[in-house]
Amino acid sequence: MTNSNWRLKISLVVILPLLLFFVWLLPDEHGVYPVALRRLAGLVFQEGLTPAQAAAKYAAGDFRLLIVPGHDTEFSGAQFGRLKEADLNLALAERLAFYLTPDEKLKIFTTRDWSSGDYRPEFLDYFAREREAIRSFRARLRAQFVALVKAGAVTETVVVSHNFAPAEAAIRLYGLNKWANEKGIDLTLHLHFNDDAERPLARAGRYRGFAIYIPEAQLPAHHFGRELGERLKQKLSLAAPVSNLPLEAAGVIEDQELIAVGANGSRERASLLIEYGYLYEPQFLNPAARAAALETLARRTAEGIKDYLTSIQ
Repeated sequence: MTNSNWRLKISLVVILPLLLFFVWLLPDEHGVYPVALRRLAGLVFQEGLTPAQAAAKYAAGDFRLLIVPGHDTEFSGAQFGRLKEADLNLALAERLAFYLTPDEKLKIFTTRDWSSGDYRPEFLDYFAREREAIRSFRARLRAQFVALVKAGAVTETVVVSHNFAPAEAAIRLYGLNKWANEKGIDLTLHLHFNDDAERPLARAGRYRGFAIYIPEAQLPAHHFGRELGERLKQKLSLAAPVSNLPLEAAGVIEDQELIAVGANGSRERASLLIEYGYLYEPQFLNPAARAAALETLARRTAEGIKDYLTSIQ
């Protein structure tokens, strides 16, 4: 082999990979952050659960759904008079589980006991046993997310401002995300009711209607969350209006901050949060009307989940 051929071979084996590496490190369109850092976000936040993967799991009878009635006996959420959000969430979750459990293609898990309203023993034990691991999980993901934002690999966005969860409640929410990741939960569904933070103490607020929060576009399982969210919106619109809070007018809202939908990339697969309405709305205040309203909302939610999973097969 001639010297020129050897030189060509050395160039291809050594120089070309180096050249490609430096191209990977080229500045982005703003001339500041390397393209590699933007690609890094894609490596960190994998899709998690695509619609096609969800369809395959459902067809195989192994689609895992965790129902989370928001709040608990210690942190009861919003309140209007004697009506507590945690109680509404629990009642709705029980009816949703009733409608979904007969579907043998779904494996249903629930976090709270229907009678006591407290977390089931498995979760109480997990929160206690894994407390430090949950703290480390939260801190590591937050540090990683902040680093990606500073590097320009991820864009930090805020669409709707939320109240900060109490410290202990936040630990439990991150704990639920960690548990769901470990158990291979495909969809975590958080059930909530809203409140108008600026309303007078004993009077109903200005807002009405439901809103569905899904993972923001840079977080895992966004596409699945978007498609399912839109299907749930169609079904729930048959029973209730979309929220008239201007920032929720679309009905399906991408969110990056809510722990429930995977803040800081804390959920590997899909998580959605549904605000079914404002707890001071008349149909929730009247006990007789409340039972009928919750029944309808639960049935429409179940229909939306099953219709979507069936349609993507």
